[in-house]
Amino acid sequence: MMKNIQRRLSLFFCFCLLVVIGAETSSAQRILSEQQRPIAGYRPGELIVKIRNELPSVTRSLLSNSRSLDSRNLDALNQQFGVTGIQPVFNPQAGGRMLKEDSPLNNVLLLNLAQSGNETAAMQAYTSLNEVEYAELNYLYYVFGMPNDPFITSQYGLYSGNQGINAFGGWDIERGQNSVIIAIVDTGVDYTHEDLAGKVIKGYDFVNGDYDPRDDNGHGTHVAGIAGALTNNGRGIAGVCQGCSILAVKVISADGSGANSWIANGIANAVNLGANIINLSLGGLDNSSTIRLAVQQATQQGVLVVAASGNDGSGVPLYPAALSEVLAVGATTQSGDKASFSNYGSHLALVAPGEGIYSTLPNNRYDAWNGTSMASPHVSGLAGLLLSRNRNLTNTQLRQIMIDSAQDLGTPGRDTYFGYGKIDVAAALSRTPDSGGNYESPGTDNPYPTPSPGIGICGRGLNWLFGTTAMFIGFLNLSRRKPK
Repeated sequence: MMKNIQRRLSLFFCFCLLVVIGAETSSAQRILSEQQRPIAGYRPGELIVKIRNELPSVTRSLLSNSRSLDSRNLDALNQQFGVTGIQPVFNPQAGGRMLKEDSPLNNVLLLNLAQSGNETAAMQAYTSLNEVEYAELNYLYYVFGMPNDPFITSQYGLYSGNQGINAFGGWDIERGQNSVIIAIVDTGVDYTHEDLAGKVIKGYDFVNGDYDPRDDNGHGTHVAGIAGALTNNGRGIAGVCQGCSILAVKVISADGSGANSWIANGIANAVNLGANIINLSLGGLDNSSTIRLAVQQATQQGVLVVAASGNDGSGVPLYPAALSEVLAVGATTQSGDKASFSNYGSHLALVAPGEGIYSTLPNNRYDAWNGTSMASPHVSGLAGLLLSRNRNLTNTQLRQIMIDSAQDLGTPGRDTYFGYGKIDVAAALSRTPDSGGNYESPGTDNPYPTPSPGIGICGRGLNWLFGTTAMFIGFLNLSRRKPK
């Protein structure tokens, strides 16, 4: 008896040790070996600096020769921290419409430092300058999806009742138009997949710096299939907005992580290429000012931004979902309950199925995954259906229709675990007039809530909490590797 207890305690201790190690060595989608670099919270040797909008001449001079004729303070810091290169964060070569000359995005710069290890000191020094609006590290963000084994062979999430979102009833009203574009800003998309081929628009690959946003991870392809896979083609699955176009923008690398400069760029690229809805099934603990600026610009141009709430299973806000301009989405289970991994909080707006979601994977494969990453594209797909039915709807109206028509779950009214409730495709489309009518919301709640401060669980700090999440995702991936 005593030996069994000791053995169990030893196993428990080993598991805890693995979780601690996982905070440094795990990614959200693939396990990194001990010989590979650990996942840090930011990219070493890089710093993002935003010059104030009223000083465009400072930005121009820095970009031309890494020196500013208008700011000796900037010159001094560039020399002090050994700045070896400066380039705009928002890449004008990524395709689509060029940024307007007075766009605040033009003044966001990426500085390359000669040596890593001084990033935090550099951030503090640049932040103190009057010429600088903000300075931040080039934070890393992670995808929020994970495979579920064994996979299911039916898409319960599309049915009516407590399980699904009543998509079949909604398709009697609208199936989507290819003029409506849903951007999947993620790991890329396998645009040759049998259930996606012919409907994917190629955006930019900010990870590799080219025009081929091919998915080398699988996450983005899975998300894209949920939002808009082909239907009635005799293969695979059905996407929520089967008629909508998918825009593939790659901002996450094969290991499931991506720099906030890539993600912010991806948001701007999606807007420039005509996206109506942007899906962000990714996030992190750091509230990046650069991503917030990109989201604000997208929202001001009429784009609806939807993001996964995160897989920590806690009330700690993750970003960009916790931004007030973003529609934050949590996950429900096959029984309609809150998924244990789904993050919650005052910023949560809606929920959708996120457990055992069957969708597309690269090379014409399919599998069922778990995650708020899988819940978010259900909402993006519904937004695409609504906009297909009425192209005059604003992003605020799209958001409000989904909120007003949601199936209330949990505590009556809005709550922190389910937000306003689970989306209902048929109900949302039923109350949406076609392009000849206007939508008047009966709702009175503010659709743009500000999140309350998160609370750590069991005294854990935020780094511990995120490390536990990354390790847990990796542990599930590792468990799927069975002998053939």
